[in-house]
Amino acid sequence: MIHLARTGRGAVTLEVKSARALLLRGTCLMVLVFFLAQTRSTLGDVFGDERVETSSIGAKSYPLFNRQTEPTAPLAAERPVGEWEAASFVWINLSLPSVCKQPEVLAFYREFIEVVSQYLPVVVGLDFQSAWSWPRLREELVSDAAAKRGNTHFFDSRCNSYWTRDYGPGFARAADDSLILVDSMYRGLEDEMDLFASSLNELEGYSPSRNALLFQAFRSNGRRAELAPLRLANVLRQYFGYTVDCVRPKLYLQGGDFLTDGKNRVFISEDTLISNGGRESALAETFRYYFGAKEMHVLSALPGNAVKHLDMNLKFISPNVLLYAEPPKTRKGGSRSSRQLETLATRSLESNIAYLRERCSDVTLVPIPTPPIWEESVEEAMLVLSAQVLQLVCKELDVDFDSYWYVEKPGPDHAEVKEKVDTRLASLVGHPARLSNRSDLNRLTLHYLKEDLDTLIDSRVAGSTVYRTYANALLIQVENGPTVALLPRYRAQEGESSAAFRGWEMQVERAYRLVYPNAKIHWIPTDAMALQGGALHCLAMVVPQGKRR
Repeated sequence: MIHLARTGRGAVTLEVKSARALLLRGTCLMVLVFFLAQTRSTLGDVFGDERVETSSIGAKSYPLFNRQTEPTAPLAAERPVGEWEAASFVWINLSLPSVCKQPEVLAFYREFIEVVSQYLPVVVGLDFQSAWSWPRLREELVSDAAAKRGNTHFFDSRCNSYWTRDYGPGFARAADDSLILVDSMYRGLEDEMDLFASSLNELEGYSPSRNALLFQAFRSNGRRAELAPLRLANVLRQYFGYTVDCVRPKLYLQGGDFLTDGKNRVFISEDTLISNGGRESALAETFRYYFGAKEMHVLSALPGNAVKHLDMNLKFISPNVLLYAEPPKTRKGGSRSSRQLETLATRSLESNIAYLRERCSDVTLVPIPTPPIWEESVEEAMLVLSAQVLQLVCKELDVDFDSYWYVEKPGPDHAEVKEKVDTRLASLVGHPARLSNRSDLNRLTLHYLKEDLDTLIDSRVAGSTVYRTYANALLIQVENGPTVALLPRYRAQEGESSAAFRGWEMQVERAYRLVYPNAKIHWIPTDAMALQGGALHCLAMVVPQGKRR
């Protein structure tokens, strides 16, 4: 049996329940053991011996890696790079399928490029192999004004993910001020060892060749994201003339969960600590050798079904000023799940602030508001549950669901199918069923989904929650020019006050102007991207200036 599942931000995994899969899993584990034995002797066991060997790496390739991805020894890093240092350009990466299919995503990137290109070059990565409609898309993506500036450039990143921050590199400075590009591991090795994890959607109807294609697509996209930092380094050398070296620590790190004061501190969440084996002292050594960081601090990410990255609730805007997200505002008429999540978020955020006040007393902490948690409405949840019930009824009656629930116009057999389905529903509730009626729908979910309606609604709403955070913003320092802040704008939803959102935006602007009174502040509508789990900081990377060759 084979399943398809999403494991966060568009990643797709499959589960293969067969003797062949178990044999392959065992083989992969043996390969991993061999890999660990090989790397231990050259890199040092960062997570075991709490040391990093600084001698050069041998020329041979390790299993599961090649010369483009295998870990390397560190270089002499002096300090991590802060986001407020002079920028050379801003890098974004496009997921062409999403941009082509979702007008709101295209509109987001069009406005982003229009704003940023006023100040700096915009370097856009994409997979040229999937750019079948590239000439038309380019016209829609780059406005006439941005096109006239001539500073929007495209390169083949061979990657189809727009979460640039997560698989992009970190940056450190060497003693001579040259850039060190730190390329951590983005994919966990278990993705390929376990092949495909458990899921909710069965693919029993797919042919074996189709399953193989799905796996190859998953593995290819993951590996391509892993290689994007190398292609970015090529852009830095070839087009900007910078001296830049790449190093690859044995470190699993997504860039949204890495913050720094640009001097000697780095900040990560518990999630990154656990993903690297849980040995805090060993992980601190890795950051010291590869980033030049003298201190590592571990904080809490936001709870619930959210990305576990600190850039969702914290934002350094200078070495000594840190913006922190206040607990989310209470949503009027919010669900039980959202109220529980507000309580957990408040506890987590307050714990972080208490820690920072004690351990980083030289840092000024500035609060910024957080809008209410966005969640699927009860009406939306009921509509989805109604569709699930109807699908099961149609399967039970051996009729085509599409003939009942048509999109454009009813088919020739719609009336016949509708009569069969309505008769079956009436037999279960004792009268003509109304799926918009909670009592009727509750009876049907108990029968077909084996759970009461309130529990199912709470479960769906809890899984749909989205944090709309102002901390996930972008700070750009133009050399001999202004400081530019790109801030995410959220539209008030039903039952929310537009005036309240305008007031929160004014508070955020005041926080930035404490440090940058003359900053150029631009608000970018970000709802389309927030619903997918991120905002401006997740989707873009400000690439610092380097040392010229």
